[in-house]
This record gives sequence, C-alpha cells and structure tokens, in this order.
Amino acid sequence: DFYGIKTGDVVATFANPANFGAGNAWIFEVQDQVLQAGSQVTVEFRAGQFFDLAALQCALHFDPGTLSLLTFQALSGMPLSEANFGTWELDEGIVRVVWSQSEGADIGEAAQAFSLTFQVLEGGSLLSEVLQLDETVLPARAYSGVLEESAMQLQFSEVTTNAGSPSAIANSGLL
Repeated sequence: DFYGIKTGDVVATFANPANFGAGNAWIFEVQDQVLQAGSQVTVEFRAGQFFDLAALQCALHFDPGTLSLLTFQALSGMPLSEANFGTWELDEGIVRVVWSQSEGADIGEAAQAFSLTFQVLEGGSLLSEVLQLDETVLPARAYSGVLEESAMQLQFSEVTTNAGSPSAIANSGLL
C-alpha cells in the first residue's frame, strides 16, 4: 500500500487560490466591414460573457489617415460613461478605455459595451486592418472582483459592408 501527502506547490501561480480559473481572456467582438471613403461607420463593441468583472483597461489604435473619430457612446451592456474614455491622443489615433468599480459585475454574452463613430477618410481597407488594441500604449487587461487578471482581445466577426450586401463585398475586390 502507498499513501501520498501533498505538502506544497512548486509553481507559485497554483499556490494562490485567487489564480484558479485565470487565463480566460476578456473579448470585445466587433463586426468587420469594408470601409468606403466619405461614409460614416459606427463600430459597436460587444462584450464576451464574463463573471465578476470589476475593472478593465485598454488602448484602441486606429489609423488616423483612414479614420477620424467623430463620437463615442457608452451603451447599456456595461456601466460605462463618457468619463471612461481618454481622447487626448486622437491625432495619433489612440482612444483609451478605463473603467473600474468596487465590486465585480456579471456581463452577459454579447452585451453592448460602447460604440465609436468614425468618418472614413480613405476607403478600400477592412476595419480590422485599421483598428486594433495597442498594448504599447496601455496593457489590455480585465480584472475580477478578487483582482484576478485576464488578457483582453479584440475579435472581428464576418466581413460586411455598410449596406451589408454580399455582392458589394465581392465588388470591392477584397474577396
């Protein structure tokens, strides 16, 4: 007969109970689309399901030669306000989003977090080519109520045009 006794963990992350379940990325989902010069495009950021979200931070970088930010709006899926957006670096194409509260909130799948409306200055590219998270400006992170840290990702879904017609996509030469 053999009996074993566990006396401790060698890897520090497993020794801390607050790290159990860590590693699940916080995801913002955005509808990808073909950009058409002279048009306005509203980009809606939908949150992936996340339990116990207490804080998040990220910097969004857009190509200022292709897009010009007109407005931003907090939507009903998350407790954001205009004060959570940093827009002092728009000339460089940077928008910061920072939010926190004392207790974690449960965010439902596909919750409408916020939207950005851009004027398209130069067309012919995809939104996913000119809008990304910028980790060099601000690490993209989400935090739970017990300060568990998760990476943040920006995922683009299927390509559409402003009108949404598949033939317009094919005629754009991008497919």
